[in-house]
Amino acid sequence: MASDVLEFGGFSVNRQEFGIATTIAQVFVNQPVDGILGLGWPALAVNRATPPMQNLLSQLDHSLFTVWMDRYTKPSQGGNGGLITYGALDSKNCDTKINFVSLTALTYWQFDMDSIRIGGFQSDLTGDDQIAISDTGTSFIVGPLWAVEKIANEISASYDSVNDIYVLNSCNTHNLPDIELVIGGNTYLIPPFEYVINMGGHSCALGIQPHQNGRKPAWILGDVFIRSYCQIYDIGNKRIGFAKSHTKSAILISPSCILFFVGFVLSILW
Repeated sequence: MASDVLEFGGFSVNRQEFGIATTIAQVFVNQPVDGILGLGWPALAVNRATPPMQNLLSQLDHSLFTVWMDRYTKPSQGGNGGLITYGALDSKNCDTKINFVSLTALTYWQFDMDSIRIGGFQSDLTGDDQIAISDTGTSFIVGPLWAVEKIANEISASYDSVNDIYVLNSCNTHNLPDIELVIGGNTYLIPPFEYVINMGGHSCALGIQPHQNGRKPAWILGDVFIRSYCQIYDIGNKRIGFAKSHTKSAILISPSCILFFVGFVLSILW
């Protein structure tokens, strides 16, 4: 562990503790990042170091931050990947109507998900299967194997064991159903142009992957969900809010976009 002055978003934190890596995974080698900015809760911090957001709270107007993800990640496309607003809501990129739910644990940004539905498949979630977290560092949505298999079946996606993804026969999304997530009694729709990922060469994949070996939390709502709904991480009230994102016209997200998102805010909440 080390400490230094941390400056980000126009703010400055004196003596911020952080971990120093002695080795890094191969996946990071070609990414345009030098580290990971963790914005989760102290319980997850190494050696119980105080995370940046907790050190920053006294400088903020409100003890929260908002994440908006753009569907366009490159300036040539008219986008910049997204925006993090510290201490305020993002009224430019997010709807003013916000639905909040209480956190169920102060580790990850964890909450309960009531149910999931797509086409003819619908399941009310109970017990461990309803535990969900919001994570900007996960490109896809991750869920229990039994549920992901049902979702894939509804859109005739087949499992590709080589690449560990579900692939579709066609990239045409016009006849595919929305995915409906119910959280705190409110329904959130994920359109097919968000959960179908263009892999190039007229090949498309399902943007939902299964947990292996029953890992918890059961659901990780990553970029596939966050692009449709701004995430309001309310530290002071120990809750998370969702607001409809003001997104641009629908395009299928490509692998290059996914890699950018990982580089942009990888594990920001973990």
